[in-house]
Amino acid sequence: METIDITPEEMEKRIARIDDLTPNKAEFEERDGIPQEAYEYLAAKEIFLLMAKPKPAEKQNTRPAIEGPDGASIYVVGTPPSDGSSLHAHMTTYETFMPLTGRYRIDYGRGGKHSVVLHPFEMLSMPPGVLRNFTNLEDHDSRMLVIIQGEDEDALNDVILEPSKGEEIAERWGPDVKAKFEQRGLFLFNADAAE
Repeated sequence: METIDITPEEMEKRIARIDDLTPNKAEFEERDGIPQEAYEYLAAKEIFLLMAKPKPAEKQNTRPAIEGPDGASIYVVGTPPSDGSSLHAHMTTYETFMPLTGRYRIDYGRGGKHSVVLHPFEMLSMPPGVLRNFTNLEDHDSRMLVIIQGEDEDALNDVILEPSKGEEIAERWGPDVKAKFEQRGLFLFNADAAE
């Protein structure tokens, strides 16, 4: 077996520099007509896809900064104080959280009835099918590493939310925006989140 030699130019293509990345919400507005405010209402304010296996254009939600192996996607999410994600579940993939700056509360279970607080560099791996959300507990913007892992080829399109979130999206931004979320496979509004 031989090692390989890589040039500095080739290595630079293997580096995701956060200051050079654009949060994915702009892409959804440009490509799909989904308002950034609607996307932020359901997800973190900033979502940067650092590494993933690129998918065919019709299945790709966001182009990764670095090509990675099958079955793993790595993000950095940024959230202002008291902000985070809506209660959601990944049905076929694991979602792992590790705060980089600040503390985050992770609510989980039906209705988000349980919670745990993570401090920087603590890690939690959430199994498939469990409802969860995250909230920045600090009085300043914070960032968290999020890793999605699974075998499913639609691993980034397995997210469901409570039906009430779909109704809120339709009421605030129109039923066409709700339909665009579902058509694009970003979110499905059918989680049974009753207590």
